[in-house]
Amino acid sequence: MISYLPYIAPAAILAGATLTSLNAGARLTGFGFIFFTLGSTGFALYSLLTNDGFGLLVNSALTFINAFGIHRWLRHNAVIEDAGVRTQELSARSLCTPTVVTASLFTSAKVRCDDDMIGESVDAVVNCASGQILYAVVHRKGAHAGTGFEGFAMSDISFDHGEIVLPSGCSGGQPLDEYEWPAQLRAEPTERDAESAVTVTISR
Repeated sequence: MISYLPYIAPAAILAGATLTSLNAGARLTGFGFIFFTLGSTGFALYSLLTNDGFGLLVNSALTFINAFGIHRWLRHNAVIEDAGVRTQELSARSLCTPTVVTASLFTSAKVRCDDDMIGESVDAVVNCASGQILYAVVHRKGAHAGTGFEGFAMSDISFDHGEIVLPSGCSGGQPLDEYEWPAQLRAEPTERDAESAVTVTISR
């Protein structure tokens, strides 16, 4: 058994690192911490059997930290996440209450346009005075990290089964700087604005 521990423990840690790096929800991250705990426990046991006092101390501490991660993600964050999903489902079925979504949707929801997944929502900008969500920040699928951010006004957004849906034929939102997002999106010029611009040009 002891000869297998140096292989089993790293494999468990690699599995944990893979699950947590996916950032695919609280429950999957919690399972990642379970694998982390198995790995650090394996290393602690190997250190005990080989009389490695320092390794035993470090991996015992890591086991305690990883166990806290399990509690944090599976007993706390996953409960909150599940409650939000149930709230959305119940409101969608109820005829007496408005259909609602939780704010956390804007930090993880897939974004769809014409049945194509174009990216994911990463954040939203909110008016502090009114509490109104001004626009959602979407990261384009295939864009490099730190690039490909676009802002979509709430008037262009609808929701369907935990996903954000954009209008048919949507070509894109307002491109956003990777380091600083505006307090509000630029207003799209209306037909009346275009006519005014033409009139001013002619009068000159």
